[in-house]
Amino acid sequence: METIEAISRGDRSFHGNDISKRHTYQWFSLKHSFQSVNKKNIRLILKIFDCCLKPILSYGSEVWCPYFSNNDYMNLKNKSEHIQLQLCKWLLGVSRRCSNLGTLAEIGRFPLVLSFQINLLKYWLHVTSKPKDSLLYQVFLFSKKKKTRWYKYIEKLLSDLKIDINNINLDDQESINNFISQVKSKLYDHYNALWKSKIAVGTRPHLKSKMRTYIKFKTSITFENYLSYNDIEKRQTVTKIRLSDHLLNIETGRRHNILSLIHISEPTRPLYISY
Repeated sequence: METIEAISRGDRSFHGNDISKRHTYQWFSLKHSFQSVNKKNIRLILKIFDCCLKPILSYGSEVWCPYFSNNDYMNLKNKSEHIQLQLCKWLLGVSRRCSNLGTLAEIGRFPLVLSFQINLLKYWLHVTSKPKDSLLYQVFLFSKKKKTRWYKYIEKLLSDLKIDINNINLDDQESINNFISQVKSKLYDHYNALWKSKIAVGTRPHLKSKMRTYIKFKTSITFENYLSYNDIEKRQTVTKIRLSDHLLNIETGRRHNILSLIHISEPTRPLYISY
């Protein structure tokens, strides 16, 4: 029998931690089952993740999304994103040091916050379509009048996509579906642009991005065809070279903050070439 713990102060962070904890338990349970497929069929495992784990994590996201994300798509350190990254790095066979943005791009995944935001906008459209005298619509008007965090988040989200929240007229279901498709397309295009600029710069300004070569041949966030090969060892070797997650000196030197120079002091010492 499952129990739900409630606290008097209504702490939203507690709710998010609770969902993440349940999601983590189920992830470890399914990971044990995944061992039988030996990571050969990556697409199948990702499909299981989307069908069994993602709904748990996104439950109620149309309400709590504004309190857990600040439109920073490049920040993948929250617990929700961490679980997806954990799965992707496990499937690719790379270490925890591997680039988060590169890992998601290599396997054709996007941050979960994008789907949370789409859920939020769908719920917002649902609320605004209610009768004017309904309780739900009155609560929405109150939220709009008081400029609550939930309403301001939607307003800014649409503003970033060049959409005026006050000039949206959706009369039928077809127009609503077209609007959702338009917003979804803009969201993913916006993330693609941010991804290209961020991965080229890296996280440490004093060192050049180790992914600067990767971005030259990885132009879109799609599932790479070589990941369908059954030879896991060779597949993982290719992945580690592509994502700079190897033990060559060009990578290990970076971990010690060695600048972009070739250090040769003695023949017996290793050659470090760092980005």
